[in-house]
Amino acid sequence: MTFYGVLKRELDMVEKEKDEFISDLSKFDQRKNKTPKKLAIIVPSFASIEEIRTLFPKNILSEDASSMEKKSTN
Repeated sequence: MTFYGVLKRELDMVEKEKDEFISDLSKFDQRKNKTPKKLAIIVPSFASIEEIRTLFPKNILSEDASSMEKKSTN
């Protein structure tokens, strides 16, 4: 096969893939005449964050930090 034959085959494949991609994208982007719903974002309160943070005893947190320091020096 000549260079131009190979090039044409490659370009045809790329063109086909592009058409399939655009077809798939148009299916995904169909809105069906509906207004998109606003998604609620749930942000945890400061109190709940503090509660989770205080569940771990301070000695466990300090042990983790010291063990990480030991690993980094090895």
